[in-house]
Amino acid sequence: MVAGSKIVGFRPLLNVPSGPLWYTMVAKFDVNEHALVPKHSKVSEKELKELFDKYSIQLENLPRMFRGDPALASLDIKEGDVVKVVRKSPTAGETIFYRRVAA
Repeated sequence: MVAGSKIVGFRPLLNVPSGPLWYTMVAKFDVNEHALVPKHSKVSEKELKELFDKYSIQLENLPRMFRGDPALASLDIKEGDVVKVVRKSPTAGETIFYRRVAA
């Protein structure tokens, strides 16, 4: 269990090919509540167009972030969307990164 995290629920896992039935309790929690996880948000179509025009890039030029990433679990994300990641920095204040969502 992670200290300071909100437990969302438990899920039993079955381990049964050839032996007794074992239940393992696996804690699920929202990783976005952790102090070290930066803020993730889905980029709107308008902001995406401005980003592509400003830097003269295309979707394929952005680094990938996989749809199964725990930080994206609470967002309505599909393959091809762009995610804005805002990280706090002691020297720069805030830094913004953009990632495209891959399968």
